[in-house]
Amino acid sequence: MKSIKIPALLLCLLFCCLSLQAQDSKMIKANKLFDQGAYPAAVKSYKEVLEKSDNPYAKIRLADCYRLMNQPFIAEYWYKQVVELPQSKPTHLFYYGMALKANGKYEEAQVAFTNYLQLAPNDSRGPLQVEACRRAREFETDPGVFEISLLNTNSDLADFSPAFYKKGIIFASEHNAQSKGNYYARRNAPYLDLFYAQRQGDDPAIMSEPIRFKGKLNTFLHEGAVTYTSDFKTMFFTGNNAKKQKDKKGGVVNLQIFIATLMNNEWSNIRPFRYNSDEYSVGHPSISLDQNELYFVSDMPGGYGGTDIYVCYNQNGKWGEPVNLGSTINTEGNEMFPFIAHDNNLYFASDALPGLGGLDIFTTEKLGNNSWSKPENMRFPINTNGDDFGLIIDRNNELGYFSSNRSGGKGDDDIYAVVKKVITQPVVEIPEPTPPPPPPPPPPPTRVVTPTPPPPPPPTPPVVVRPAPAPPPPPPAPVVVTPAPAPPPPPPPPPPAPVIRKCVLSGYIFDKSSRSPVDGATVRIINTRTNLALTTTTFADGLYSIEIDPNDNYVIYVTKQFYLTEVLDYSTQGQNCDSPANISLKRDIEISKLPEVDPNTGNLKTPIKIISGGASSHPELPLPQLNHIYYDYDSYAIRPDAAVELQKIISFMKDNPNLVIELGSHTDSRGSDSYNQKLSDNRAKAAIDYMVSRGISRSNIVGRGYGETRLVNHCGNNVNCSDYEHEQNRRTEFVVTGVR
Repeated sequence: MKSIKIPALLLCLLFCCLSLQAQDSKMIKANKLFDQGAYPAAVKSYKEVLEKSDNPYAKIRLADCYRLMNQPFIAEYWYKQVVELPQSKPTHLFYYGMALKANGKYEEAQVAFTNYLQLAPNDSRGPLQVEACRRAREFETDPGVFEISLLNTNSDLADFSPAFYKKGIIFASEHNAQSKGNYYARRNAPYLDLFYAQRQGDDPAIMSEPIRFKGKLNTFLHEGAVTYTSDFKTMFFTGNNAKKQKDKKGGVVNLQIFIATLMNNEWSNIRPFRYNSDEYSVGHPSISLDQNELYFVSDMPGGYGGTDIYVCYNQNGKWGEPVNLGSTINTEGNEMFPFIAHDNNLYFASDALPGLGGLDIFTTEKLGNNSWSKPENMRFPINTNGDDFGLIIDRNNELGYFSSNRSGGKGDDDIYAVVKKVITQPVVEIPEPTPPPPPPPPPPPTRVVTPTPPPPPPPTPPVVVRPAPAPPPPPPAPVVVTPAPAPPPPPPPPPPAPVIRKCVLSGYIFDKSSRSPVDGATVRIINTRTNLALTTTTFADGLYSIEIDPNDNYVIYVTKQFYLTEVLDYSTQGQNCDSPANISLKRDIEISKLPEVDPNTGNLKTPIKIISGGASSHPELPLPQLNHIYYDYDSYAIRPDAAVELQKIISFMKDNPNLVIELGSHTDSRGSDSYNQKLSDNRAKAAIDYMVSRGISRSNIVGRGYGETRLVNHCGNNVNCSDYEHEQNRRTEFVVTGVR
């Protein structure tokens, strides 16, 4: 007996070692991808690690990946778990707060930053972010200075960093870049090229079709933020060093500034800026009107934090040593995208100064002696809880452009036009005062009459006695009539209540595969602030039209029988519906039809299988990106990692309440066939109960237990396999089988 147990124990230890080695190799691969900046690929690898074990370091790196990919919603989810880990560091609490703030959860973010401040009292970002959360509502208040509008040339990829050029703007874009198909690992997107678009008419948001700059200016690597001398003959632009595509860390290519000269209508003589380095980045240049100051961004040693803003002064035709703009502007965070305006005011973006989201735009005034006033947040609608950056202003300080990844755009980073509002004082007519009435005339003077003495009596007349006559009545007193005072003028009528004009959102609903308009589609738009829902239905032309309020956020649902529901966010933040250019908003929407539905039974002739790893048997359909759920050995309990995947399918079914989905559950080969059949039934029931408890109708879910009859690998009866290999069979799969 003893001789049998010892080899079995050794064999078990061997399998454990092999499993640990497999986990280590996956973690090593994921870490290598992370260090190279290949974050999308690293995410996939870290998730593979977490599918096999609850690895805290994989969770930390996964949260970091989503932060660096600028996906705050998912980053918040993972950092919330990370800050509870024993391996967590104070900086993870800071990143958790930043994700909360970017998601508009300012009260929760303030708690996180307050706790971070206690753990890292010397980091200036702590008190700055606490102040940012306290002042968030102030920054969200529109001061009524600016109107913004989305450029018509934006694409569904990144378009950003505008610069004035001739009669329009030049900007960086991933759309239609010549490197299309040659993606860079950090975003899994095309490299950036420079494009020019010309204004069309008076509306600054209407541009011509963008044209890529020709010649040697655009390469197969990045070209980004640019600036020009006032004669448009010398360009400073941001790019990669094409001769050295990897730095010493084997990861990210550093940015550098290059200078080009316009000769014979072509940009040539491209040369590097004298302070470029292969050890750190230098980029985002902006030259002053007199061409004596060049502002730029760098993470060179000796700065205050991530990236700082520097200036070089023109000294007899050569650029002097970089000068850091100092702690009034630069922080321990990132200051980026400087623009020196013609009045010597500096506009820049920062993720550490008090603001609403990731990057906010600030302005500061040059005071002399290389000193600057305290930066002021430009508030909404310039800033949101997204990334807002790259603001430029014309010589009259009346019109400009900036970049933002806020909701409501066309996709990723978009460019917006900004115009200063014309503020006029209302004319109030003040009525002339009524003159006072004239004083009453003085009373006439009183006349005093002295009677004449009577003549002497006649001699010895006969005495006749008569009664004395009654004295005459006194004359009436003069009547003085005082005119009544004139009544005061009536108060002016109250000003009419302001009329809030609505925007009109309209567009066409198309079938995604045939591109034909969809008749009878229901478009339902919900205001996320008021929860008010508006609904309309398309006709044969697929057209819909709904009036919506400005400065609000919405969720749009498009539904039709035998189609998958399309759900998208839409925002009118910053839209001025009084402007003829903005009152009509356009948004076309594609919806996907389910393949081959039997109209009598509602069953799909070909069920849609959702494959682990985010794939499916029908990749053309907008299905949830999820994985199979897995179980511990001899258990049907829902694990935490399984709950994450179940929540995805729950959200999908709430958006598509008519779908019927089968939950097919399986076991590994260990144990008897009858026992495994019962175990798989229990696993299906546990998953269904979980979904029903969270609002899904039981009539929309079908549970199937398949026991060990559908193994995905070679680990059948009496075959020695690792626990990892057996776990691949302990799963529940999701299949869309029809509609009801």
